Amino acid sequence: MDLHDRHPETHSYSEIAAKVTNKWGKLTVDISIWVMQLSVCCSYLYFIAEQLDYVLCDEVEYCGKKNMYILLLTIPALSISMIRTYTFLSYFIVVGLSVAFVGLISMMGYMSDVTAKGGGCVPTATDPHVCDFVTWNTNGIIGHIGFAMFVFEGNAAVTNVRAETKNTHKYHCILTSAITFMVCIYHVFATLAYWTYRG
Repeated sequence: MDLHDRHPETHSYSEIAAKVTNKWGKLTVDISIWVMQLSVCCSYLYFIAEQLDYVLCDEVEYCGKKNMYILLLTIPALSISMIRTYTFLSYFIVVGLSVAFVGLISMMGYMSDVTAKGGGCVPTATDPHVCDFVTWNTNGIIGHIGFAMFVFEGNAAVTNVRAETKNTHKYHCILTSAITFMVCIYHVFATLAYWTYRG
């Protein structure tokens, strides 16, 4: 934020890199952001297609079409990527955040209900009626840390969004509050999930 204040004419990390470094610094930033965003986009397309296949397979027994869903999902993804302003894109983001928030609250309600009834159970390999409570899982922790990075994948657009805000002087406070809120709510969710299933 301080760096952007020194160069208010810049609207992205790429432009800031061009100002404070040379063309190679700008190229490095551009490639890093491109790789990160491409990875996130591919992961989201795969995840959504997998969930869509799971739901349709369970509801209407239309199974094994995940690859087709990935191809179909690229159509709206490419269309939305053509939007040149974050102001208009924010309408899509509000819808997505609303759905995610409803899902989060629903899962927390479900886990609270399971906890009230005695907690979840992960069956052991030898006896499905005996719970296998895992106190620490190193492989699981590493995998979850990688997954948690998706929560902050929008960081690459922080400077771009700030360039389009009406109250730039309030942006830092709003961003800090939003990140703090998200970290707290995910911490509560993770604690509740661990307490419910113990592993």
